[in-house]
Amino acid sequence: MINGEEILSDISARDFSVTYADTYLQFKTRDDDGWYPARVLDVNYTDDSFLLILRKLNGDTVKLDPKDPSNSIKFDWPELGYINHKAHSVYVERTARRQWKKGLRQSCIHVVPTDRRLLIALQEDGIISDGSFSDSAIGELYNPTYTNLKDAIELVVEGEKIARCISPHFAISSCYYLDKPVLMYRNNIVGVIEDNKVLIPDQVNHLIPMLRRIVPNGLHNSILLQP
Repeated sequence: MINGEEILSDISARDFSVTYADTYLQFKTRDDDGWYPARVLDVNYTDDSFLLILRKLNGDTVKLDPKDPSNSIKFDWPELGYINHKAHSVYVERTARRQWKKGLRQSCIHVVPTDRRLLIALQEDGIISDGSFSDSAIGELYNPTYTNLKDAIELVVEGEKIARCISPHFAISSCYYLDKPVLMYRNNIVGVIEDNKVLIPDQVNHLIPMLRRIVPNGLHNSILLQP
């Protein structure tokens, strides 16, 4: 936890504006329960003080004095990887740039659905209406919610969801050119789902211990080497 007064005591309003305008940061104030992400819309400043104009993910606009000791700011990036977003899952990674931008901006991240072709086909058929990456997805980056393995398999097999991620690194997904769901690892297919079991080929068997660490012991018998 970083106190705004301590962090910003030597930062000028102009420097803050140049560095963090249009950036998602996390904030904590006396009027809110816990941390919340918000986008810095603008910085209003005079010679000796300044106010941040923020937009929360729900659309509310907030004015915040960053040097008020009761306000705190986190500048850290969230952990990236898979997030559940609407009916599908996307893999989020940092865009390679010669110079890193401070703060999270959508222009600094690369977002890839588990199966882009399937997502496009379902949108064209009117089955899903919107596959865009919205502010709700920014919220998931900061406070991710994962689906347990059993539920993820059931939701995808039954067609209720296109994909569900079970951790930042693993997801269960439908596949455009296969009639069975697949296991994804960092946006690569590494297994197939058959009879509610995850079959993993020997070439990537080193992933099995990683997968078992994130699922309850009772589901370990659902993760098998592909015969």
